[in-house]
Amino acid sequence: MKFNWFRRQQREAELDAEIRNHLDEAIRDRIARGESPDEARSP
Repeated sequence: MKFNWFRRQQREAELDAEIRNHLDEAIRDRIARGESPDEARSP
């Protein structure tokens, strides 16, 4: 059971990192199109 818990935690951490990377890329794209960093970070 301990292995399954560790694997689940590892997978969740990988997914969190992937989502953060996509969000960061979207923010960089919005800034490149002329938005301020604050505007780019808002939904």
